[in-house]
Amino acid sequence: MVDVFGKPGFYRKERTMKKLMLTLVGACGLVFLCIGAWGCLVTIDGTAHNIDEALAVTVDNVGNVVAAGFITNTGTSQDFAVVKVDGAVGAELWHQVIDGTAHEGDVAKAVTVDGAGNVVAAGFTQNIGTGNDFTVIKFDGATGAELWRQVIDGTAHEGDGANAVTVDGAGNVVAAGFTQNTGSFQDFTVIKFNGASGAELWRQVIDGTAHDIDEALAVTVDGAGDVVAAGRTRNTAGTDNDFTVIKFDGTSGAELWRQVIHITRTFSNNQALAVTVDAAGDVVAAGFTTNLFSLSRNSDFTVIKFDRANGTVLWRQEINGTDNTDDKALAVTVDAAGDVVAAGF
Repeated sequence: MVDVFGKPGFYRKERTMKKLMLTLVGACGLVFLCIGAWGCLVTIDGTAHNIDEALAVTVDNVGNVVAAGFITNTGTSQDFAVVKVDGAVGAELWHQVIDGTAHEGDVAKAVTVDGAGNVVAAGFTQNIGTGNDFTVIKFDGATGAELWRQVIDGTAHEGDGANAVTVDGAGNVVAAGFTQNTGSFQDFTVIKFNGASGAELWRQVIDGTAHDIDEALAVTVDGAGDVVAAGRTRNTAGTDNDFTVIKFDGTSGAELWRQVIHITRTFSNNQALAVTVDAAGDVVAAGFTTNLFSLSRNSDFTVIKFDRANGTVLWRQEINGTDNTDDKALAVTVDAAGDVVAAGF
C-alpha cells in the first residue's frame, strides 16, 4: 500500500482480540494499529523523514478510526495532523495537515467525534506575532473538509494551547487548556464553541492566586450538559501546583463549584490529569498528589470522587508504590455499575 503522504507503507491482517493502539516508532513515522476481527498496521512518514507522532485516537459510530498528532514536513517543521482510516481494512479515508503561519511547531493533542460523525481536533498552531495559539478545528467526517477553525490568542500573545476536547449532546464543542495573559501569566482556560459554526459561546479563564502556571488538562460533559475541567492551579506562593477540578454551567459558562486540593508541604506538586462523570453526574478526577514532608517520597497515584451538586469530596484514594518514588494516575473511567477504574503507574 501507499501511506497517506504518497510513500510506500504496509498493511497487515491478523485474527486477534479487539484492541486499539497508537504509538510512535522513532523516526520511522506515525504508527497506528487497529485490531478487530481483522487487524491493520498503518505507518505515516512526513516529508522530512523525522519524528511523527500520534497523541490521540478515537473511533466514530461506524467503527472508523481517527488519529491526531503531528508529522514533520520539509519547510514547515511539525504540522498539526489528523488522519481517518477505514476501521475494517485500514485504508486511508482522508487526512488533513495544518501548518500555522510561522511554519514551526503545530500539534493536535486531542480528538473527538460528534454524533454526526464529524471530527474535532484541538491543540496548538504557531503563528507569526502570536506564538503558539489555542487551536480547535472541525472537519467533515466523510470528506475531511475543514468546516471551521478557531485560533485563540491570549492577551500576552505568547504560548496558548488546548490539551483536551469533547462534544456535548447538542454537538457543541468544549476545549480546555491554557492561555497566557498580561498580568496573570498562564491561565486555566475552558472555551465552548457552537458545533455548527464554531462561534464562541463562552470562555472561562481561571487565574490562581499566585498568578503563575494554571492549566486545564482534561475536560468532560455530564448528562445535563454541564462542563467539568480538571488540571492544576498555583495559588499561595510556595505551594507549587494544586490538584484542581472546576464545574461550569453548560449554557452560560458560570462557575458552579471549584475544588482545589492543596497538600500542606512546601513546593508540593499536585495535578488532576484525567476526569470523568458517572451516571449520577458525580465527578471522578485522577492524577497525583505529593503528601509527605519527607524528601524520600514523591507523588502518589490519586483518585478523588466529588459530589455533582457542590463538589464535596465523597472519597479519596492515594496509592504509594513500595519504592516511594513517583506514582501517577493518567486515565480514569466509570463502568455501568458506577465503579471507577484508573490507570497509570
